[in-house]
Amino acid sequence: MKTMNINWTELESCGGRADASEIPRAIDLLFSSIKSEREKGYWGIDNHAVVQSDLYSSAPYAARAIVDRFLDEQVITFELVNIFFELHNGYGPQILEIGPLAGQSLDSLCKGIVRESEPLLSKQLNTLEPELAEEVISLIEAFNEPNI
Repeated sequence: MKTMNINWTELESCGGRADASEIPRAIDLLFSSIKSEREKGYWGIDNHAVVQSDLYSSAPYAARAIVDRFLDEQVITFELVNIFFELHNGYGPQILEIGPLAGQSLDSLCKGIVRESEPLLSKQLNTLEPELAEEVISLIEAFNEPNI
């Protein structure tokens, strides 16, 4: 996994109402072999880096860490696909001003990072259970929708 030295406490989470330093733990849980832990990980990211489609400064860093880990571990779960949806479809026109990813809008950063998962998702598509494969297909279709 690629590593970025990120000070998560400097990043915004949940509109400033939560601590982004909990996001790395949530990412670890997202990759757990235990479904209930993956669900906790999903909600630890969904309710912090992205909330009701609003992206915060922690979102691109969460996306980067999740995609890098996915590319290393190559395991597809419903929770992973769902957080990819949230990060990809989130809205955050403000320019990221913190850390090594600074300089682009939150939504363009998240979209670009999450789309890096497409080749591996497509490659594994025929190995997935039908319901999960449908979710992955929907995600890939979202990747290919024109930006509005």
